[in-house]
Amino acid sequence: MFVLKSYIFHILVMYNAGFVHATQRSILDDTLHMITQPVTNLLDKSLRPIMAGWIDVILEDARTTMRDKGLTEINLPPEKVEFSKKILGIKWHGEASIFEGVLRGLDTIHRVGDVDITTESSTGDLISVVEVVVDNASINARTTAKFMNLGPTADIVGRFDRIRVKMTIRISMNMSGLHANLDSFEITELGKLSMDVKGLGGVLNYVVENVAEALGNLFKQQLRELLQGTIKDLINDLLKHPPSIPNIFGPSLPSHSNIVPQTSSI
Repeated sequence: MFVLKSYIFHILVMYNAGFVHATQRSILDDTLHMITQPVTNLLDKSLRPIMAGWIDVILEDARTTMRDKGLTEINLPPEKVEFSKKILGIKWHGEASIFEGVLRGLDTIHRVGDVDITTESSTGDLISVVEVVVDNASINARTTAKFMNLGPTADIVGRFDRIRVKMTIRISMNMSGLHANLDSFEITELGKLSMDVKGLGGVLNYVVENVAEALGNLFKQQLRELLQGTIKDLINDLLKHPPSIPNIFGPSLPSHSNIVPQTSSI
């Protein structure tokens, strides 16, 4: 089976690199169509546990790196948001400033469920799609809410019930070996954010829901930016020098992380 997978992959590389004569391309088109689909089905079943274990190692490295870099607690930048509330038919506008914000829990990122594997017919690249989640992400901050000339300072404690991300990793092969790249890191769900706001005082208690809604939207935006910026970049950097890539295309094909540059004697 390894020989067959390696053979198919080499055909695809040569095909797309232009090494196949034009008169042979129509024959290869039909051959590849007949071969790749059943092999892809077989690959999907046999490689799932291999790729799942490899991705788990990547995410374990990501958690370790986050802890080493102090990303277990991420300071949030100060922000301002506006809110409004109708009183006796009149819309009043208020403003809430957030400061001393801290986000915790992104270092709990881990895989859930199986890995979906497909082989891209045009390149032969292996595409692995997996869902990762963050557990127990929480936020602590302080806010000053100004409404009708009143501006007390309050404490905020918030918790996200679920954060889900679809991560797509592409493994390709060229003459130097196997390479891994993060194709996409798509947030599929930012769940409910439960918040407790204490300290607004009796006068502003009736606008606490308006303040919480405005702050909740702000916190979700900040979390989205962190996931698609800092965390995505961190995982991408790890994939540049990953643990040994599963040797899925044949026993003799190296991972680029294990390649020793060779010099020519010519």
